[in-house]
Amino acid sequence: MSDIDAFDEVIDEAAAAAGIERTEVLMRALIAIAEAEGVDVPSMEELETIEDRLVELETAADGSTDGEELTDDRTDLHADISELHEDVADLSAQVSELAEDLDELSDDLSEVRNDTEEKIEDVRTRLVRIYREAEQKAPADHDHPELASTVETLRETVAELEDRTTDGSPADAFDAGEDNATSDAVGELRGTVADLADRIESMESTVEGGEVDTDVSEKLSRIANAVVSVQRRLRVVERRTTDAETLTRLTALANTHGIRKAACTHCEETVRLTLLTAPRCPHCDREFSDLTPKSGFFGTSRLIAGDPPALEGEVAGSGDAAGSRGSGTDDTGSVPTEGPGGTRDDRR
Repeated sequence: MSDIDAFDEVIDEAAAAAGIERTEVLMRALIAIAEAEGVDVPSMEELETIEDRLVELETAADGSTDGEELTDDRTDLHADISELHEDVADLSAQVSELAEDLDELSDDLSEVRNDTEEKIEDVRTRLVRIYREAEQKAPADHDHPELASTVETLRETVAELEDRTTDGSPADAFDAGEDNATSDAVGELRGTVADLADRIESMESTVEGGEVDTDVSEKLSRIANAVVSVQRRLRVVERRTTDAETLTRLTALANTHGIRKAACTHCEETVRLTLLTAPRCPHCDREFSDLTPKSGFFGTSRLIAGDPPALEGEVAGSGDAAGSRGSGTDDTGSVPTEGPGGTRDDRR
């Protein structure tokens, strides 16, 4: 009896004794290995804690634009972003631990595959030797139906082993100023989360291509859901951070030139700058990108309106915003905005 037959008998006996399938026996064995290695994955309570912190972050980002309240909100926003950094770092460490565990499982599968290939080659060699010995001992017209049946059975066994080896081979994975500071922190956090998403996608490919236990798959699924939730919250934070920066620039420019109201370039309605809580027209809901002071005594200051607002949960492209923050004037002749300025009393 070969080693493979002995292994199959042990699995069959364990499955029969427990009244379960062979695959369930193998999955339980892999789960026992994971527990012995001390693999730790965040629980649902920990994931809910992350979501609660993100809700607090959204609430802080919706704060008033009044001078002192805006400063307090920005401070809270920085603190929440720092906490989110720590949570993402913990999540990244747990993903790394899971990746190491999957690497070990992949190595074990490789060893099984190599051992199976050696046994297949041994069966082939024995089959050829038996066939040649039979050819030498028997006359040309001699026939052995029993031997032919045995040879056919051996061929089917070899083919089955080859199929199992091919199907079970592990996949090749794991190749694997203050407003400006806020934007940089959000951008860095977004990059870290994107990297986590890529690593999880790579590990999901490995799980789909190899015989990995369901416990590891469920843990990986929970982590993937947590990363998706963090990405969604980050998009909301990024959009609101951009709005806060734009409103700060517009308010600073209005203070510099003594502007209290201006006309929207899209709907031509008058907008009071001191009442704005977001860089959008209260009449047509178009986003403002810049403010052009009036050119003469009887002129009218104008708020430059951009594209229609993005749908909820989406983030507008950063290219236009970056262009509006550049030096010089744009095609409308607007004055460049250098950043926050003026006094708090002028904006009230």
